[in-house]
Amino acid sequence: MDFEKEEMFDAPLSIQGVFNVLWGSKKIIMIVSSFFAIFSVFYSLSLENMYTSSALVKLTDSEQNNAVANMTSQFGGLASLAGVSLPSGSGDKSKYVIETLKSRDFLRHLLTFEDVTINLMASKKFDEDTKEIIYDDNVYDSKLKKWKKRRGKQQLEPTYIEIFEKVYSSDLKVDQDVQSGFISISFEHISPTYAESFLTMVIEELNNVVRQIDLKKSTDALDYLQNQLLITRENEIRNSINDLIKTQLRTKMLANVSDNYLIENISEPFIPETKSGPFRSIICILITISGFLLSCLFVICRYLYINPKKLYPTS
Repeated sequence: MDFEKEEMFDAPLSIQGVFNVLWGSKKIIMIVSSFFAIFSVFYSLSLENMYTSSALVKLTDSEQNNAVANMTSQFGGLASLAGVSLPSGSGDKSKYVIETLKSRDFLRHLLTFEDVTINLMASKKFDEDTKEIIYDDNVYDSKLKKWKKRRGKQQLEPTYIEIFEKVYSSDLKVDQDVQSGFISISFEHISPTYAESFLTMVIEELNNVVRQIDLKKSTDALDYLQNQLLITRENEIRNSINDLIKTQLRTKMLANVSDNYLIENISEPFIPETKSGPFRSIICILITISGFLLSCLFVICRYLYINPKKLYPTS
């Protein structure tokens, strides 16, 4: 008997036999598929609408870019010897913008602003009538303004690393067009108004953060260069140091007077009027198809165990 089974399993499955088995179990397949279809409808309806605000930005065109590029080519070697770092070209600046926006440290800065952590981690629904965000009571107590205790977590408030992994890294998208060099930034949220306001804050704070970094670097560089100027006697080196000082002073001037210090909007963030997801019809179709395939697989496995002869050709 065992020999007959081994010999039978070595043969390929009969397509006619599989079809007959599935057709004979069509009621089971229809019931399971219907259950998955009904479940998919309720599941898709339980998902909140998501809205995506986007913006198109470019590196700021200013005198600083041209001046710094010239200074970098002329005095880069001297600056490195003096311990002064000059900014690189626009290509590196674009990469710098993208990687800064995607970084954990930048998110950590954004979380210092009011309600950012709450809106990213505790948002549950968006009230279309009042235009307000409804928070999840299991996560955050809106009345007491306190975070609820979470299973397996000692710290009540989510950490910036947790927010980065769960929300920020997936909901904020940053891409660059290779040909134009323009950078597109988008953010997805259940609230269309917050999607726009958060993206606006991201762009503004990127300029502010980079401005403060460059101001500090310029101040430190000026202190060093002015000290070197006092102890240097060679006219050629003194002229080069003076040129570097002019560059750092120009950087400080532009940082103090320009709102769009690093990037500026080509297309500003907007409040989306239509949802960007979820695609409920696709969800329903995929879940229903999955139910159909699982029910077919269950029927075939069941007959392989109970009555395998129906699935294999008879000799």
